[in-house]
Amino acid sequence: MPRRSALSLALLTSVAFSSGAIAGVECTTRFELFASPGDSLNFSLALPLAGTFIGDWDPVDNPGGTRTRPGLFGGSGNNPIAYTSTVKPELNLNLPTAVPVFTFCVKDLGGGVAEVTCTEFDLVRGSPAPLTINLTISYPNFNTVQPTAVFPGVSNVTLPIPAGSITEALVVQTKPAQGALVPGVGESLILTAVVPAELSFVASLLGQPIEVPPSPIALPIVAELFPTLTGDYIAVVAIEIPATETDVPTGGQTIENVPFDLPTLLPPGAFAHLLFSGTFSDGTLSFALSADLSGEGSTSGPLGDLNGDCIVNGADLAILLGQWGTCTGCAADLNNDGAVNGADIAILLGNWG
Repeated sequence: MPRRSALSLALLTSVAFSSGAIAGVECTTRFELFASPGDSLNFSLALPLAGTFIGDWDPVDNPGGTRTRPGLFGGSGNNPIAYTSTVKPELNLNLPTAVPVFTFCVKDLGGGVAEVTCTEFDLVRGSPAPLTINLTISYPNFNTVQPTAVFPGVSNVTLPIPAGSITEALVVQTKPAQGALVPGVGESLILTAVVPAELSFVASLLGQPIEVPPSPIALPIVAELFPTLTGDYIAVVAIEIPATETDVPTGGQTIENVPFDLPTLLPPGAFAHLLFSGTFSDGTLSFALSADLSGEGSTSGPLGDLNGDCIVNGADLAILLGQWGTCTGCAADLNNDGAVNGADIAILLGNWG
């Protein structure tokens, strides 16, 4: 017989059980949703970075490279120059539409209450997205050889730097959430919930991977659930997060000898070839998200629900006994050992009612 989801059963019995949970219903409907064209994520980071840069000269491997020296004139050797800066990556990302990006699970608890679990929002799905990166930097006077140039000290000057990319952007639910589940138009249901989650990023900045550790966010979900002929549901979900700023604990992550070509100032027209090293401090993340997602759900009941009615009872025991003995691939072989026996009865009874 076709499996009816817990949500479907809730709808069919909403009048009789409107004052409380539906006894014995333990089914959970898992939805996998696709993004719509135009769904987008906008974010920017501000990551303090301090350390030193030095010319890429090497007496053996790169004798024609740049040498850096403190002060506007003179000096010898190749010397590190201290700097402070803020790295500012920005991203305007259209979400991928060819693969599901959003997953969530719903279980009806009765009385107009639903439990939302397993929420995961993969905003990139393995396709690196390019970042626009600016570097706001301060450094003292220094001069270079090869090319011969003078660099007067600057304070908080913004420079574009070679583009990086974001390789992972993930929202993961951190604990179950309860929401409201009420009748919509026709046979649809409306689910509203605020899901506690964490947002994390992995990016390539200045040629090196940088992880933005999980930051807590509240993910608001408004879902309209439409029944299908098989008893499952199709979900249409709207997610709207206005511009939000949060701290990100990136402190302690480092870069080492990252190449960067700095345009010469006096005289102009050349490039000093530098190697940057430094350590990040904690930064800030600003993001906004707008998405209209849709996709089908599939329902699973407790282990031992053999007839798909979202409850384990005598009807399921009768099915199990009817498949008793050696039985490869049988639904009643709950532990997948190739036989239906006392071990399977124990599992079924453990989920009874």
